[in-house]
Amino acid sequence: SLAQDLLDEDFDDYPKDSLGFRNKLYQAIEASHLELNFNSDNFSDQFLKFKSVTGSSINEEFSDGSIKLFPEAVLGIFPQVDSFLEPDYHELMKNPAIQTADGFFEAISPVLERGLEPINQSSIPERKLMSVFPVDPWQEHAMREVKRGNSIVVVGPPGTGKSQLISALVSDAISNKRNVLVVSQKRAALDVVWNRIRETGLEKFCALVHDFRDDRNKIYADIAEQLSRLDEYRRQNVGIDAIRIERLFLTTCNRIDQITEELESFRVALADHSICGLSIKELYLESDRMVSHISLKRELSMLRFDECDPLIRNIVSLAEHNFKLKQDGLFWLQRKSFANLMVSDLKILEQLFSDFHPFLDALNTDFQPNGTQPPDFSQWCIFRSQLSELKVIQSVNKPDLFPFISRSFNRASEAPSELWLTNIKRLVIDCFHGSGVEATVATEDLGKFQFALQSARRSATNVVSWFWWKSFSKHRNQVERVLRENKLNGRSGLKILEQKLDNRLNLEHQLSKLQDREWTVSIPKNYLEDAFEVWFENSVLALKVRRAILDTRSLVNYLQPSQFDFDQFLGVLNRLIEYTSAFDQRYNQWIDYLLPKQLEELATDRTMPAKEITYLRNNFDRLCAADKITESFQSWEQEVVNRVFEQWPDENPDKIAACVKNSLQLSWIDHLEERNPQLRMVSSGVVEQLESELQNLLLTKRELSRDISLLRVRERITDELVFNRLNNLVTYRDLQYQVTKKRKIWPIRKLIAEVSEELFRIMPCWLASPESVSA
Repeated sequence: SLAQDLLDEDFDDYPKDSLGFRNKLYQAIEASHLELNFNSDNFSDQFLKFKSVTGSSINEEFSDGSIKLFPEAVLGIFPQVDSFLEPDYHELMKNPAIQTADGFFEAISPVLERGLEPINQSSIPERKLMSVFPVDPWQEHAMREVKRGNSIVVVGPPGTGKSQLISALVSDAISNKRNVLVVSQKRAALDVVWNRIRETGLEKFCALVHDFRDDRNKIYADIAEQLSRLDEYRRQNVGIDAIRIERLFLTTCNRIDQITEELESFRVALADHSICGLSIKELYLESDRMVSHISLKRELSMLRFDECDPLIRNIVSLAEHNFKLKQDGLFWLQRKSFANLMVSDLKILEQLFSDFHPFLDALNTDFQPNGTQPPDFSQWCIFRSQLSELKVIQSVNKPDLFPFISRSFNRASEAPSELWLTNIKRLVIDCFHGSGVEATVATEDLGKFQFALQSARRSATNVVSWFWWKSFSKHRNQVERVLRENKLNGRSGLKILEQKLDNRLNLEHQLSKLQDREWTVSIPKNYLEDAFEVWFENSVLALKVRRAILDTRSLVNYLQPSQFDFDQFLGVLNRLIEYTSAFDQRYNQWIDYLLPKQLEELATDRTMPAKEITYLRNNFDRLCAADKITESFQSWEQEVVNRVFEQWPDENPDKIAACVKNSLQLSWIDHLEERNPQLRMVSSGVVEQLESELQNLLLTKRELSRDISLLRVRERITDELVFNRLNNLVTYRDLQYQVTKKRKIWPIRKLIAEVSEELFRIMPCWLASPESVSA
């Protein structure tokens, strides 16, 4: 068989000169593997006279079945005057507006659409599609295009179903009460369509015309037969079976439309890639729920498949960097960002590691109070965090305050309480308010004096008793002396003195509480309010210093006030603040490049600096690149990255990329299935059920279509216009020829002359050659 490329060759790009054309033709034949004897005679620029040959001579010369090309030709004039196509050519030449094939079809489209029922261009109902032949999806698509009023051209090699499509179009047209004309230059093509129509029983309503002269009698006989069966057709059309078939056909078509609509919605949803950049069909094929995955539902709106490649590339690049970095650099897995570091920063880091332990050693050598164990790195960090408290201790530490501080540490069995001391202070100061405190009576005489004062107060209630008290009472001199010392006199002074004495007794009670505490020192002996104010202020400050020392972890080991005098204590405190300030300054330099956790690890291993310096020299650029990628992530991207590396911390980059893509696919599948519930028809088995039902319905429809086609073509023949007019004509012919009134339709030729339009509708399908059509 000839190669398809050779059959499709149009020679448009071949050279215009004779020799170039033949060379190009020879190359094309050779490339097609066609065995053709193409000898040197074919390249001569002359034609030979055509020789008469016989079949036997050809068989003898080419007994091997080869093909040979001869440089022979027949020249002559072949007129087309007797061709029935000539009028069509003249008509086309008269119409200059038609210049192309498309223009021709556009010009005749009103003719094609004349008398057609308006059809929705977007959808063709199944009941409008009537074919008694099996059709594949492409043939059905062509039929729907024709139903929409479009002109189409169908091409294909033999055996691809062109004749089947033509037969289906014929059956559909006549079933919808339309006229159809099939024209072909080749008789064999008409015969193929005719034979297919004969298989369905519709050939009685079709006319095959190969030659309009020879086939005329056969056509007249067929028309006469149809006219003779009009009554039979009418009876068949009104039968119960006809009504049942119509109803069953409509029910079947409606169910096909319903299933098709459901499957179409499923198909559209299955192929829609507008939402996520990829169709869910592709997602189904490429994803795997058995592979480890994470949920990315929250980020789907920002992770379309046509936009997610940069993020996946960055994740893969970051995974590659981390995979190589963590092989020898566990110290750097958690680190300060290297994204903005330069080569100069590498030198600073090297110096940092080199000086780290020497600096700490120098601090510990210089600061060892009383031979105690020097502070470690963690202790220096604590001092650094409490530097402000140390400076507070330094600011309040005065010579007159140091005894209070030292006493609070000496009596550790009883913890001093600032709150308690504050309450006592309030009660003591309240004693000095109002009349004040009586301060002249000795503490041990307060009880006796209180009794004498009460006796005086009772005698002052009337003149007689008051006179008797002033003349004969043994307490008179003591009371009058205290009154004078408090600058009071008379009976009114007794009342004030009584109030002052009550305040004194309350003060003595509060002082006894203070004296019972082991950590109190230097309680004032006088009864002056200012002295007590100063004492309480110093005591509270001492307790604050004590608390500050105790709150600074392990500081008491280096700064125990009970072990120093004031000058020694202050000297240790000042050195501690100085070294802590130096440590704080150096720590701030370290923390620009290292995390606190890294500094702690570095402090515990003296061999680490040299190892990390070597690591930095080898991987500094990779650390910078990895952190630049990390900082390029948006917040939601960083969250995705964190989840990815938490889920797959030790996987290689290719595996991580596959898992991320699979996670994204599965998340989109869940989202799309929630958005389009019809997508679950596959997993629920509904698709298989619908497909099986649809196949059965299509078979049922095809079986019904034959009966419906016959029914409708009979209806068309027996419509009122044809039947009534033909009856009238039959009666007229009977009277003219004095024939008994019987419905004998004769002669058919004269009948055709009278009712040619109606008779053409009797034979709705005509298969003819172009010459027959023109005739």
